[in-house]
Amino acid sequence: AKDVVRGVIRSVPSLALCGLLMVVPIILSVFMFMIPVVIIVSMLYFLPLNLILGEMKLPDALAGSYRDTRKMKFIIFFQNTLLILLVNLAENFLLAFLDLRGLGAVLLSGFFVGARTMASGRLMGLLYLNLVKKVPIVLTSKTNT
Repeated sequence: AKDVVRGVIRSVPSLALCGLLMVVPIILSVFMFMIPVVIIVSMLYFLPLNLILGEMKLPDALAGSYRDTRKMKFIIFFQNTLLILLVNLAENFLLAFLDLRGLGAVLLSGFFVGARTMASGRLMGLLYLNLVKKVPIVLTSKTNT
């Protein structure tokens, strides 16, 4: 955990620089329904993990992220979109069904923000293991005991 925290602190300036540089493509993509930004973000999907876990320099991490997401951009986009839609559907259903207002609605929305964040992180980790580290995804089965 100590090495990961050190890697996060070390990679914050590089990630901030990438975020700042993404402002120009975002502004230019507004006129094209944000499609170029979706493609760029899909290409840079593993950039934070390459910087933190791979301890790469920014140019190497960018090249590695591009290489690792080649031919998988649509899968990454589709899985992230499906995850967000399912969590938002559950949140909106509960908010409408329970007819919550005020503090109850805020607490429920806060729960779903946390759930969405943790699920997105798990999805990123699974995709990183599968696409970058080439570890097959194995679903454990229930044993008959």
